[in-house]
Amino acid sequence: MDAACIHPLDRVHNRSGSGFAKELVDATTSQVSTITQSSLSTYVNSHRDHFFGRLVDGPNKDYFKEGNLFHDFAEFYIYHPDFIDEDVTDDVVEYIFEET
Repeated sequence: MDAACIHPLDRVHNRSGSGFAKELVDATTSQVSTITQSSLSTYVNSHRDHFFGRLVDGPNKDYFKEGNLFHDFAEFYIYHPDFIDEDVTDDVVEYIFEET
């Protein structure tokens, strides 16, 4: 039988090694109260991309900060237009400017 035809669950794994070293990480957590469509799509498409893109600070995270803030505001604007007025828009623009 060709190795490509073997089902992944039928493979025999050698678990006699010590595996990877584990290092405890001191991290604060917060409860998620809402999930956006794009966040859910990222999670469904790739758990790893979601983990590194949304949950863990990476070295290039600051590079995307402005785009992420704008995107998050645009999603909020679409799903909750009743909460958006000129004052809120001005505050968001000021916040994005300060953060970037």
